[in-house]
Amino acid sequence: MWKLPQADDKDKVKGYWSTVDEKGNKLVAAPGAARWMVEESPNYTRKGIFIMNVHNDYYNNTYGYVREVIRIMNPNK
Repeated sequence: MWKLPQADDKDKVKGYWSTVDEKGNKLVAAPGAARWMVEESPNYTRKGIFIMNVHNDYYNNTYGYVREVIRIMNPNK
């Protein structure tokens, strides 16, 4: 279960991983989880991810994050 970043979270805790990219920006968890989901796994089958409260934050790039997750998990769309 993943949350998306929230506009009122100035410390970037909700919806982020504790890791950073090469520019020092915290990584958004949902696209990272989607990348993990599509990797091969010999021991189990990965079926999908769940993003919590997508409908709650329309103005904080929620649509962009969800579209990125869909693009990663289904690159044909």
